[in-house]
Amino acid sequence: MPTTKLLSLSKYGRHLQYYGRFIDDATGAWNDLDDPEAFDRFCEDINDFGILRWEVEERCNQIDFLDLTFWINKEDCIMTKTFRKPQNIYQYIPKQSAHPPGVGRASIFGCMRRYGLQNSLRKDYLEQINLLYTHMKARGWPHLLAEWIIKSADKLEHDLSLPLHSAAKFIGGGGCSGSRPLGPRTGTNGHNVFDNIIDE
Repeated sequence: MPTTKLLSLSKYGRHLQYYGRFIDDATGAWNDLDDPEAFDRFCEDINDFGILRWEVEERCNQIDFLDLTFWINKEDCIMTKTFRKPQNIYQYIPKQSAHPPGVGRASIFGCMRRYGLQNSLRKDYLEQINLLYTHMKARGWPHLLAEWIIKSADKLEHDLSLPLHSAAKFIGGGGCSGSRPLGPRTGTNGHNVFDNIIDE
């Protein structure tokens, strides 16, 4: 699609506010308030070039794309959260695995890092941590060890103090009042990540 992309961007770039692609799947944010028929012309043009034919889904304010859910909030900000496929069985490394001990811990740290990058809202981040904790216990990880690793990873995310979340963009340019520093942060009440997790 590179040539198709160049063709469409040269003609429709002002409408295409965001573009993302993985192999033959693509997604984007489209704004054509000043030209409501632009999207129909865009669809015709990309299928009038070369031998490939593209299936274009109806536009909407929320989509699941790969492992992310994208949506546009009331302030016209692009927001993201982790998307989980229902059939995912979460075969994390069990505690009894012959892997070096650091591999299991690194898996948890890596998951939490990904959740910090993917989730615009802290409540969505906490939901993913809750699920991760449940899945790790199901794989044989002791409650206290899993809790200690997750608390350590959450503190690391807090201490990194990274730039603003890259996915919280304002459609049409500018900033977004809903943006927050990348990575989860401890609330102003001092509660940590496990204050929102109930041990069943």
